[in-house]
Amino acid sequence: MRGSNVCKALSIMMAVVCAATVAQAAVWSKSNVQFLYGQSYERGSGESDSNVMTLEHNSGWEYGDNYFFVDFANFDRDSVNLYGEWCTRLSLFKIANKLSGSEISAGPVADVLAVGQMDLGDGFRAYMAGVGAVFSIPYVNYFSVDVKYRDNPMADGNTYQVTPVWDVPFSIGPVRFDFTGFLDWTGREGDQPVSILTAPQLLLDVGNFWGAPDRLYAGTEFQFWTEKFVFTEDGIDYAEEKCLQAMVKWIF
Repeated sequence: MRGSNVCKALSIMMAVVCAATVAQAAVWSKSNVQFLYGQSYERGSGESDSNVMTLEHNSGWEYGDNYFFVDFANFDRDSVNLYGEWCTRLSLFKIANKLSGSEISAGPVADVLAVGQMDLGDGFRAYMAGVGAVFSIPYVNYFSVDVKYRDNPMADGNTYQVTPVWDVPFSIGPVRFDFTGFLDWTGREGDQPVSILTAPQLLLDVGNFWGAPDRLYAGTEFQFWTEKFVFTEDGIDYAEEKCLQAMVKWIF
């Protein structure tokens, strides 16, 4: 079996197994809906404004976690663009702890996980499999790095993707903020060049002002994307996107 098929099979298998397990034994679960508006999205025919609604879900079970989101771009117009990602991870530390009956300690490394991921959108898909690490860092709520083998069936060959994810809450007096985001560093694959996509968010905890913290946030997201994959009248092209977006997030 070719490497790309192995990557696809592993990512789908992990997603199905973990999803079935989580459905029966979720330890924790958190979902949110986001509304974003920006004016500098690259759409292949130049920059344009866009409304984006994102449904996001994160949950954990005894031996791992699941994450997925779906973007509905231009949801207020006749033509809606859909894009989604599903990442599922299996904790190797927790499995080893269960088998050995003792706790594994690795300094700042809180966990090591096997990772499977699928990305799906209009005219696009990619399959990934790899390994990730979660780090314990003072004053940081969450920080992890995934390193994955990646295959896009539309491109020749295969490549890698490195994805750090962070969440840093902080306060200025009684005002609470959250600085969160991710970065996808994707290697060259066929004719597709190296790409960097990051979307840091700086959000104000609005709900905290009336005694409901961690429920309603408002702020900005800055999306920076080198070599963004876009469709044009002449075929496929690549563009650099720099887009500051207004954002509201409701957690439920």
